[in-house]
Amino acid sequence: MTVSDVTARCRGEFLEMPGMRLTLPQAARFLGIDATTCERALEQLVDSGFLRKTGSAYTRNGVVRD
Repeated sequence: MTVSDVTARCRGEFLEMPGMRLTLPQAARFLGIDATTCERALEQLVDSGFLRKTGSAYTRNGVVRD
C-alpha cells in the first residue's frame, strides 16, 4: 500500500466519522499499517489543510466538537 493509498483511505475515514480524533499509534492500529507510512499520510493531510494536529491527536479541520 502506497502513502497515496493510505492518504486517500485516511481522508475517507475522517469524512465518514467527522468527530474522529486519533493519535498516530491509534491511527496506525485502526488502519492496520505501520506508523511511518501512517505518519506520512496524516502529515500530508495536515499540510493540505484537511486535518489539523492538536497536541498528539489528529482531527478533521473545520469540525466543531462539543
